[in-house]
Amino acid sequence: MKKNMFQIILSILFLTACIACPPVEEPKPTTLKLQVFGMTCSGCEKSVKQLFENQSGIKSAVASKAENSVQISYNPQQISETDLLEKFTNTHYSETENNSRVVVLPVKGMTCSKCVQKIQSSLSAINGVQSVDANFEKSTVTITYEPSKTSIESLVREIQAKQFVVEGY
Repeated sequence: MKKNMFQIILSILFLTACIACPPVEEPKPTTLKLQVFGMTCSGCEKSVKQLFENQSGIKSAVASKAENSVQISYNPQQISETDLLEKFTNTHYSETENNSRVVVLPVKGMTCSKCVQKIQSSLSAINGVQSVDANFEKSTVTITYEPSKTSIESLVREIQAKQFVVEGY
């Protein structure tokens, strides 16, 4: 009887401890927008979207024939930009002639317009960066860049060097 009572008390304590544990938060996803050349119909949009759906680390993929693009939200701890691009390059679709890419990075620590200015000026100085839009209210930095001249990893390192945290990196 004492043994059963002890087991019941342990079970209650275990359940109480598990309920009190905070849930593990996933980092905000990084968004990569690729310009796509060659989509001519809604079937093409579906094909491009299906390249990325149901893949580990990919939250969503939205292809748009009207915008000639695919926007991919992903967890960079589970899948890399290189892996995403590999999936894309194994198709008959291609990036547009200018080969620019847009990435939206979730950034913690921006609290004011000076933070925005600090990030925008530092990233704009990198060869290959075409535009930067930092938004402290949304905690995001949107960067248009040329992948032949710089990489997401270099952009992330620059933001981190300014003492900001890029979620997922």
